[in-house]
Amino acid sequence: MTDIFHKLLDIRHSDEESRQRGRNIIIIALGLLVINLIVSSTIIVGFPESVSLLVSTFLSAILYAGIAFLTCQGFIDFGG
Repeated sequence: MTDIFHKLLDIRHSDEESRQRGRNIIIIALGLLVINLIVSSTIIVGFPESVSLLVSTFLSAILYAGIAFLTCQGFIDFGG
């Protein structure tokens, strides 16, 4: 399990300050993804007929995952 976190927090950038910013961005994005997972499961259980809420939740999850991916690749200015 710790290998996954080490891979996620390994930022490909030459500057140490940028790597630290990237780690912070990834931690925030992963926290928002966890919150999104909780909200989407609540929407599925509580409001099964509300498709628009579910779609917006999944779109934001895709956005957060994209931010984390860009930051891991070293594009810190684009990611955050």
